[in-house]
Amino acid sequence: MAVDKSGVWVVDAPRLELSAHGAGDTFAALFLGHYLRRNSPGPALARAMSAQHAIMRASARRGGAELQIIAAQDAFARPKTLFKAKRLR
Repeated sequence: MAVDKSGVWVVDAPRLELSAHGAGDTFAALFLGHYLRRNSPGPALARAMSAQHAIMRASARRGGAELQIIAAQDAFARPKTLFKAKRLR
């Protein structure tokens, strides 16, 4: 969820059965990067969640608790699956 003076945005993504350390920090960095580039919380949230999900999928395939950031680095800017942000208000 992202909130600013223009509204409230949320992105739904499929749940992955994975417990990985650093996922919150990774998401925060992805969101900030996309927000600074787009200056809009909805699109930034959608891109950050899509990239984060790609990292988590790559990590789940490897079966460990380490984030597979290098394996999923192409998803940082251009995730293959792009989730949509829904405006709540």
